[in-house]
Amino acid sequence: MTRGSHLCLLYVSLSTVACGSGGAPGGIGGSEGIGGSAGGAVATPDASAGGAPGPGPDAAVVVTPDAAVVVTPDAAVVVTPDAAVVVTPDAAVVVTPDAAIVATPDAVIVATPDAAVAPPEPDAAVVVTPDAAPVITPDAAVVPPEPDAAVVPPADPFAGSSDEFDDAATLRARWQIRHEVENTPPQFTLFDIDQSNDGQLTIQPTVSGWYGTSTGPYLYQTVRGDILLETSLVAGRVGLVDIPPTQPFNSGGIVLRDPVHGPGADNWVMVNIGHQAQFVGTETKTTTDSASVLLLDDAPHRGRLRLCRVGTTYVMARFLSNDAGWREIRRYERPDLPDEVQLGLVTNGWNSQGERPNANVAPDLYARFDYARFRRPVDLADCLSEP
Repeated sequence: MTRGSHLCLLYVSLSTVACGSGGAPGGIGGSEGIGGSAGGAVATPDASAGGAPGPGPDAAVVVTPDAAVVVTPDAAVVVTPDAAVVVTPDAAVVVTPDAAIVATPDAVIVATPDAAVAPPEPDAAVVVTPDAAPVITPDAAVVPPEPDAAVVPPADPFAGSSDEFDDAATLRARWQIRHEVENTPPQFTLFDIDQSNDGQLTIQPTVSGWYGTSTGPYLYQTVRGDILLETSLVAGRVGLVDIPPTQPFNSGGIVLRDPVHGPGADNWVMVNIGHQAQFVGTETKTTTDSASVLLLDDAPHRGRLRLCRVGTTYVMARFLSNDAGWREIRRYERPDLPDEVQLGLVTNGWNSQGERPNANVAPDLYARFDYARFRRPVDLADCLSEP
């Protein structure tokens, strides 16, 4: 069907059709139009093709070997061997062997042998294929996501691990305590959450410490994969809790440890703050097969510490009271440590600069931890970024 025959629908009256079917503009009987020299016939209100009685005062009919046209005040119909067109005041329908189109003031529907797409009505949208044809209702619509729709991130695997130390019940509900798990004597005079100090974990150790095969108080969780633990603490002195301790290696911090351990098989890394050998500062330590290597740096006795693992790299970081931001203290490569490890908070009450603790002197550390926050680092740079 040519463009000219489509235009006929726009110029009909009850007596004539004022266009041709592909030829020059003109009447129905034009040289190239429907009913022109090709042998068509014209029907008006008073006559029909072939001399038969006319269709009446409200309709016009044109019939040729190639097309049939019927026009009434309510509709126009054009039929050819290749297409059929129906136009009413409320809708237009075009049907061909390859497609069907229905147009209304509210919607346009195009159907082909492979698919039919109906654009959304005010409350519904649908896509129909030969294998699935859902019913559209105002209450059930399939709507694709907006281009800028927010993507919900995966759940934080450590969401239930962090502790703000404002609930005493989390001491055993959330944590494991080393001496209870390993059935050894306790190594502290104080060890509580939200009791000795509101909203804090408080540890006052007896003679103990993390060096070689020796251990001390340890509050930990078992974790897997890349992991970051941050804490904020004050390594204070017994009786003078806002100033640092004076005994050697009286400190508080973080330890990550291989759960499989024993004499000659202790493997862990540590970062802490407090009084070290002869000054107040940080200690970082790596222990391989129960042999410890430590490094000390001057630093305040209060602030934030992090131990961060990404792959086989372990980053020790500080943001202490004299720091402007996070600083890396040390990093260790420990490919020997397993995926599943223990990670938590510790204290030292060594009282000696030698290989063994001094049991004749009482430790003077009074450690207060504000929180323990776990999260998954994105990469090594994230070990020093704020979440």
